[in-house]
Amino acid sequence: MNNHQKIWIWTLVLALVVLGVMLRVRVSADLPLDADESIAGLMARNIAYEGEAPLFLYGESYVGSA
Repeated sequence: MNNHQKIWIWTLVLALVVLGVMLRVRVSADLPLDADESIAGLMARNIAYEGEAPLFLYGESYVGSA
């Protein structure tokens, strides 16, 4: 195995470890969402699944969404 392949393998291992730790923290931590995160999540869901294209953030008439 050459040096280039070793670097890619270690990069992949490190990325998987980081992903695992992030998922573990997110699943185990019972962190409540605040209003900003909730609005962004609702908008993302509606854009992805409902085909909406809002011009403004939900509940705001002055902050653009794009």
